[in-house]
Amino acid sequence: MGSILPQACFKNAPEPTTSRTTEEYRLVLAGGAGVGKSSMLKSICLNQHSCEYEPTLHVQVGVKTVEINDEAVVTIHLWDTPGAPQVDLSNMIYDKADGVVMMFDISDKDSWLELPNMLDNIRAHLPTSAPILLCANKADQEPHVADMAALRRFARSEFLCGIVYTSPLDGAGTRTALKHLVRETRASKDTGNHLRTKLAVGWSPTGTICGGCLFGDPLPQALELEASRGLQAQIPLVIDLAIQALTNLADPRAFELADQSDRRRIVNYVEFLMVLSQQDIHGIILEINKCTDAKVIGQLLIMYARRLPSPLIPQSVYTAYMTGARDTNHKDGQSSVHQTLRATAAVASIQDPQKQLLKAICQFLHGFSGRDAGIQALESVLCGGFDDDRNKELRSELLADEDSRTDHNGNLVYMLTMFHENVLWLSLIHI
Repeated sequence: MGSILPQACFKNAPEPTTSRTTEEYRLVLAGGAGVGKSSMLKSICLNQHSCEYEPTLHVQVGVKTVEINDEAVVTIHLWDTPGAPQVDLSNMIYDKADGVVMMFDISDKDSWLELPNMLDNIRAHLPTSAPILLCANKADQEPHVADMAALRRFARSEFLCGIVYTSPLDGAGTRTALKHLVRETRASKDTGNHLRTKLAVGWSPTGTICGGCLFGDPLPQALELEASRGLQAQIPLVIDLAIQALTNLADPRAFELADQSDRRRIVNYVEFLMVLSQQDIHGIILEINKCTDAKVIGQLLIMYARRLPSPLIPQSVYTAYMTGARDTNHKDGQSSVHQTLRATAAVASIQDPQKQLLKAICQFLHGFSGRDAGIQALESVLCGGFDDDRNKELRSELLADEDSRTDHNGNLVYMLTMFHENVLWLSLIHI
């Protein structure tokens, strides 16, 4: 019911040091009368939990100072707004806000039904880049008037940055809400209004709004979901980010794992990135952009390809290519023209989303300083049926021939990488 984050990344902060930046944000608690805004304010700022209702007739402000990793000390000004309709301070509150926690009572049907009107009022004054987090308060009270599926549909349709359940009884979920909104707020500042508007993405209440960032999603579904968030691209965002990062880092060791400890460290980091990708797209954008360990990004790329429901190169295509490579091994098949034609024939029947991602990876590898290691690491992941007995036999036959081995004749990923500019990355027209 909340973001999954490392325990150490958000805690009460000591005095700022010269190595950290200092940041200040104004976050607003919005909601109707009696939904629990004042209780959340006390829970966050005073660590006091209460279910007693005392109407708020004026704005109350609490201050919370927190540390985020070793990057920044953040001072949060948390504004508690009056919920009574006759006390409307919207134009004074929201126009300066950096983020909003939009609260409702999940045990009250009227509170749930009022959300669309409340959201319209908030957005009439809120800066367009400011994130809005949906908070289902009083989660300890049954029955709930809306299930998680309904909350997900609402959050997805309204481009909200997340969903969190909270309870005034013991303060459950309040820290998660604050963690998440602070992260989203910082991300909105780092990415800037233009990029945020272009991407039109937020935290994934369903685990799939991030589209291609969700490991294990079919590519067509991933791209469709990303398109629904305003991102028009031919490959998933997380892979685009990884390729850009690897290109910028230009570390030839990106696809090499030195030893077991190195492997464990990299895999742990990649698994952390995978959690971020499923929970918070801005989190993974920030992590990849600031990551200077090319091995982490390299393994992220491999892990994504490995988790796809089907390989980018279907087994039938790979086997047909290997068979053709074997059959032309002693003929006139070793010229670059023939190799390009066979590579083109191999990709012609691959579905477009898979083909575009394969093309992007091969284009990246073509100019990458660690190209050979990258091809070796990715070949078995990208090619379906790589370990099939028939394909093993074909590779053995090709490796037995010195000319074929030197020319990498049986390595389809190598061919697509070396001749990517000449390969026709088009689909055959079926009449």
